[in-house]
Amino acid sequence: MRDDFVLFIISHERADRVETYSMFRNAGYTGRICIVLDSEDSEIDKYHERFKNDELFIYDKEQWREYTEVCSKVNGCATYARNAVEWCAKQEKLRAFIVADDDLLRLRFRYDDNGVLRSTAIKSNLDEIINTYIDFIVDLDIACVSFGTANSYMRGLTQESVSNNRLPFNCFFRNNVYDWTWKSEIYEDAVTSILESWNGDFAMQLPFIQCDMAQMDVGAKGGMTDVYMSISNYEKNMPVLLYAPSCVKLSLGKRSFIYQVSKKNAFPKLISSSCKGK
Repeated sequence: MRDDFVLFIISHERADRVETYSMFRNAGYTGRICIVLDSEDSEIDKYHERFKNDELFIYDKEQWREYTEVCSKVNGCATYARNAVEWCAKQEKLRAFIVADDDLLRLRFRYDDNGVLRSTAIKSNLDEIINTYIDFIVDLDIACVSFGTANSYMRGLTQESVSNNRLPFNCFFRNNVYDWTWKSEIYEDAVTSILESWNGDFAMQLPFIQCDMAQMDVGAKGGMTDVYMSISNYEKNMPVLLYAPSCVKLSLGKRSFIYQVSKKNAFPKLISSSCKGK
């Protein structure tokens, strides 16, 4: 595995359940892993017991709380960690890096079998897959890509589904040439992807690999579970609308509010040369 790349895993009070670490190792990833912890984590000692010192990066949460724009006042935030990772990647002079949540369970290769969308678990050769994704963002000058999520395949794996998936989730491959500043305490992935695209940066899902994550359990601890369970769906979704009102709307479904992004309005377009004035 190349030495100018690191997998950063954001974790909080889950020393015994860093599922992403095990998933990547079991799938054949041999590169460097760095688990990102905040200075207020009550389980730092447990992380030190389980992982090597050079696998842990502890950032000052109070410092990044002052630096990060979050739009709300919920108690707990992964956005501070994401911005700390961006800073660390610059200091390390990495060419590319992944920043991932700690509750990713499995990776599956999705493929078309005579019109039927099938999957097979990835149990080896993950280094080769990651290197392919890195080459993709570097060679095509793309700021960020991610694997697909379950929602990415609702219409099958078509060229249209690939081109329309402009919001990356869960596991972000970042091209370190581009400076990203993550914003919003909730749904920071969608908010930041939209805002950075307005600066001319291209982000997307590349859903030939599906990434499955753990379902949020009411009784679970750690991460941002307590935050998500303590606020309403309206409070979760409203920040996305506040950051990007020109392309986001809130819809009321059968049970809750949900944000919807108009991709036509959200992302810059290439204008045909025929529109150029004479």
